[in-house]
Amino acid sequence: MTRSILIVVSVLALCACAADSGEQGRRGQATGKADHTGSCLGSCGSKSQTGDCYCDDACEGYGDCCEDYQPICNSGTCGGFVGETCDADQYCDFDPNATCGWADAQGTCQPRPQYCPEIYSPVCGCNGQTYDNECFANAAGT
Repeated sequence: MTRSILIVVSVLALCACAADSGEQGRRGQATGKADHTGSCLGSCGSKSQTGDCYCDDACEGYGDCCEDYQPICNSGTCGGFVGETCDADQYCDFDPNATCGWADAQGTCQPRPQYCPEIYSPVCGCNGQTYDNECFANAAGT
C-alpha cells in the first residue's frame, strides 16, 4: 500500500514538474509584445521564427503590422520619423507648412483623386516633380 502511494505521488510530482517547465520556457521568451499563436488576424506585429505572432497592442511603434490586419494597423497617419506610407490607392496629405513630412511632420492618408480639373496652377510634388495642379500631384501619390 505504501509503495502504491509512493508511486502515485512520484507520478504526480513528475507531471507537475513537466507542466511547470513548459510554462517557464514561455516566460523566458517574453518580448514585450502580446503572444498569439496561430493566425495574426486581428493583431499587429510580425511572426516570430516559431510561427507565433508577436503583436503590439497599440498597433504602433514597431511599424510591422501583420498583412491580414493592415486596415486596422494603418491608422491613417503617414510620414513622420517612422516614414509611415499609405496604401497604393492613397496619398499622404500634409499640412501646407509641413514641407512634405520633413522632420517629424505627419500627414493623413487620403484616397487618390480619380479625375482632376484641367487648371494650370503648377505645384511641386513631394517627389520633386512639377505637376499641373495639386490634384494631379495627389493623383500621382505625392
